[in-house]
Amino acid sequence: FWPDITLDEYINLKARVETRMKIVDMTATGDDNLLSDDEKIDLDHYRQYTFGMYDGKVETVRLRFFHRMMNTVIDKFGSDVVVYKVDDEHFEIEVPVAVSPQFFGWIFGLGGQVQIMSPKPVVRKMKDMLKRVGDKYQ
Repeated sequence: FWPDITLDEYINLKARVETRMKIVDMTATGDDNLLSDDEKIDLDHYRQYTFGMYDGKVETVRLRFFHRMMNTVIDKFGSDVVVYKVDDEHFEIEVPVAVSPQFFGWIFGLGGQVQIMSPKPVVRKMKDMLKRVGDKYQ
């Protein structure tokens, strides 16, 4: 397997490495102005849709929550997230997320307070992961 330009564009490795190098330099020097405003926004956006330190394929996912989970949603996705009322107990959001085991772990960690509604392949991956984990405890 040899990376090609398409892979490089997808993972945006050069820009990610340069940004991380600036963060390391910022930490080492104590200078908190090394990142431009655009880079700070990009880091915040990246942090919102990634889960843990691993990337997955970024997909727009529709999630259903109980109303009491609003603070959790704002903490993870920011106050600009668009919220759709489903009924008196639930709301839904559509957000870009890096679909990864860490994402599924975050969903599981919320203890049934959230449900992945779409896309269907992501719902299927969640079911498969839950089955694999459940099979280990039989």
